[in-house]
Amino acid sequence: MWAGRNGHASFRWGDAVCGCVSALVIAAILYVILKYSVFGSAPLTSVERPVADEPPPFLGSWSRVYLAVVCYLAVLIALFYWFGRSFSV
Repeated sequence: MWAGRNGHASFRWGDAVCGCVSALVIAAILYVILKYSVFGSAPLTSVERPVADEPPPFLGSWSRVYLAVVCYLAVLIALFYWFGRSFSV
């Protein structure tokens, strides 16, 4: 975030905005996943019938699969951020 030029420090707004936007996107994704998969969806009306959902082929439940995907994406975003910061000119 701080890039020195001739001994003077300057703040690069692009990096700060990118970091904030990434954090907000991750927070929004986590909110949606936790709201609709872990705690259940909207209550059923009298017309709707519950459908038996098959378990996923791995991890045992869909909420675990969603959590694994979100964790994978968070790690991927962090790695790309680190890669961009490490090898920028």
